[in-house]
Amino acid sequence: MEQQQHQEFINYHDPYTAARVQRHQNDVKNGELIVWFDSTLQNLDFTKHLNISKLIVDHCDNVILSPLPYITELFLISCNLTTLNNLPLNIVSLDITNNKIVDLSALSQIKTLKKLYIDENKNLNLNTLNNNNITELQMNAIQSESLEGISQNTNLTKLIFNYNQISDLEPIKNMNKLNILWASSNQIVNMLPLKQLRQLKELLINNNKIEDLSPLKDLKMLEKLVLSSNEIINIEPLRKMNQLLILNLGGNKITDLEPLRELHMQELGLNFNRIINVKPLEKMIYLKSLYLHNNYIQNMNPSSSENI
Repeated sequence: MEQQQHQEFINYHDPYTAARVQRHQNDVKNGELIVWFDSTLQNLDFTKHLNISKLIVDHCDNVILSPLPYITELFLISCNLTTLNNLPLNIVSLDITNNKIVDLSALSQIKTLKKLYIDENKNLNLNTLNNNNITELQMNAIQSESLEGISQNTNLTKLIFNYNQISDLEPIKNMNKLNILWASSNQIVNMLPLKQLRQLKELLINNNKIEDLSPLKDLKMLEKLVLSSNEIINIEPLRKMNQLLILNLGGNKITDLEPLRELHMQELGLNFNRIINVKPLEKMIYLKSLYLHNNYIQNMNPSSSENI
């Protein structure tokens, strides 16, 4: 008989977590079970909750998961995991943030996996990630210096790798399905590998070492672009980005805003630059938020900002 899906939410947050888990062993049908921050729990066995579809475990060691045939969303956060053995095989979304995982090869068996969050696993070997079904990958602060291990993941539509030591974007140059790319706080200088990623709608690459924006000039679908805290002087390559709604160029070395004159942005960040003349912004009638502090502006016309 087909399982009926409904949301029965049981939320365990108090110091008596262990007792309450035991008491509610048979109460959860198809829904969500959360066990939150109780480091005293050992060998926590969820196999009696066979019908739950979403499980969130935070700060609990020695979790027993198999078999859980209906789990599609699994969050194992700060659980001191070192391996990924015996994971349920129907998972669509897996979050293993802040564990001690090195080897991801077990994920190759999970054909349904679409979303993977591996933040703060400091010793990960990305070369062991062999699952091309994944479409969203987040790997913040894993101390990685290379993206080579994910170069074959060409079905990714969303990739996030903030707070690493990445300098080379070459391994992602063929990920032409990417819509969202976040690469903040790395060591990136050259954006040339991004020039063919023409499906990009959102690019956050702030706090790097970027000077040259020319690789972005043909990314006409960009709606959100964050380039703050780089080494940018020339913004000419942005001139024809007519889809841009949000642009942040704060913390650079920009003096000339002329390339932005014909754009239709709603939010524009230009603080901490070397701007004197803001006249090119006067026709931005859709602009709702404008950040200009810490510049050298001499000709600000209050009437030009009446819509902001």
